[in-house]
Amino acid sequence: MILVADSGSTKTSWIVGDANRRQTYQCGGLSPYFVNENEIATAVRLLEIPKENTPTQIFFYGTGCSSDGKKNIVALGIKQVFPLAAIHIEHDILASAIATCQTEPGIACILGTGTNTCYYDGNTIQKNVPSLGYILSDEGSGNYFGKLLCRDFFYEIMPADLRLLFYEKYAIEKTEFLDYIYHKPSPNAYLASFSGFMSEHREHTYIQTILQSGFSYFFEMLITKYENHQRLPIHFIGSIAYNFKVELEKVAHSYSCKIGVVLQHPIDELFSYHLPKI
Repeated sequence: MILVADSGSTKTSWIVGDANRRQTYQCGGLSPYFVNENEIATAVRLLEIPKENTPTQIFFYGTGCSSDGKKNIVALGIKQVFPLAAIHIEHDILASAIATCQTEPGIACILGTGTNTCYYDGNTIQKNVPSLGYILSDEGSGNYFGKLLCRDFFYEIMPADLRLLFYEKYAIEKTEFLDYIYHKPSPNAYLASFSGFMSEHREHTYIQTILQSGFSYFFEMLITKYENHQRLPIHFIGSIAYNFKVELEKVAHSYSCKIGVVLQHPIDELFSYHLPKI
């Protein structure tokens, strides 16, 4: 029995099972930058995985799991719940590469709450343009677009018709907004939550403009740093890429790039990848 997890800043998807059966679960994001090992343990317990499904191996792919120290936080949290399991912790960009590239070379990207990219040779990650986190980086992500929407709302840059709809949807006030940003947990996920507004009004000129500029910024800052970016397929996982695939493809075409696989979540592909190895 194996347990596979894909954890972003907003949500963690789990599958436990073997070749004959599987069960899916979900909980909040478990980035070790925002939660500690005890909070991770609590989240795993709340999944209420039956004893008969106790995993012998656990494969956890998560945002923020790029260093041994951060990986250890996650491993220690899971170990509290499954002390006998062999636990493997990897960064979520590797999950993106495995799920989309399979065994072929490609550029694998995350465009969800946050952003990350890598060049994968079909076996290992060969290059990863550094991701500098939700304050300095996350180009083209939900967090990025959420910042733009909120900034333009408060500065009255957003067109008046959309500004009214934005307020009706979120009833956003500056004091409450700043309190969330500076004093509440997971401010990146909070900011990304506003990006859902773009789906509802995607045909509006303002939304189309910020989508084009945001995706262009993503390509300029990240994709063009891979010397073979115009020859390799560029794959994506994440809600922003999945929901705005048409707009993303237009920008990719302007950079003479080709979009490959686009998945909202990689969890099914990750489970299938690990299943033959148990």
